[in-house]
Amino acid sequence: MAMNSDEIKLDITEQISKTNDNLSNYFGTPWFKGILEEDVDSLTKVHKKVTRYYNVQLVMSVLLSGIFAIVFFLNFFEIIHKDLNKAGLLMLFIITYLLGFYRYYKVKVNLEHKIYLLSLRNKIDHE
Repeated sequence: MAMNSDEIKLDITEQISKTNDNLSNYFGTPWFKGILEEDVDSLTKVHKKVTRYYNVQLVMSVLLSGIFAIVFFLNFFEIIHKDLNKAGLLMLFIITYLLGFYRYYKVKVNLEHKIYLLSLRNKIDHE
């Protein structure tokens, strides 16, 4: 059973609506202006900005997690004798950056999905 182009465009529009709902659920709307627009060029610019923030969050979370792991293992094997009660601040930073990493990852993936759907709908409109 073949679907006509109107049904396909309707399905794509529904998927775009669901993606917009996901983007607004991950706090993307107040941080990135134009994230709910329907223009592929402006969304590509927003995607570059989100990717930049995503990369910063990724590097910081990996770096801080690595530092914490090194300090923990050095203390565990009694190479250093530090009181790890002060490591709570480092853990707070790690959790903050990991949550930010997850948030930007979800916004980035949903933006990629939305850009793909919009470009697909535009191709169907031009055929």
